Amino acid sequence: MVVRWARHEVKVDRYTLVAGSLMMLLWDGREDSPTFGREQAVQLSLSGTRQVRIPTGVWHLIFSQGNEPAYFVNFPTQPYHHHEPDRILLPWDTAELPVDVRKYLPKF
Repeated sequence: MVVRWARHEVKVDRYTLVAGSLMMLLWDGREDSPTFGREQAVQLSLSGTRQVRIPTGVWHLIFSQGNEPAYFVNFPTQPYHHHEPDRILLPWDTAELPVDVRKYLPKF
């Protein structure tokens, strides 16, 4: 399952994988960042990287990498405000970000 792209303007996401395997795609949309415009793919697995911190302003997208369900927990730096959410969402296949998500999708 592919989740849509998300970006936060205030909070920092801190994800921890607890089961399964996930791929996380990142694209840095912060114009004042030394990594502006770069994409990065991070494989989360129980035998490797299990935690990732996503700074404010960085677009991120997560999808499962295996046949087993994957579970993760987010410990954001700010609580979620339902009346005024701190997130901007885009479809996974948006043309607004120069990332070819299809090249990362698993081939079953």
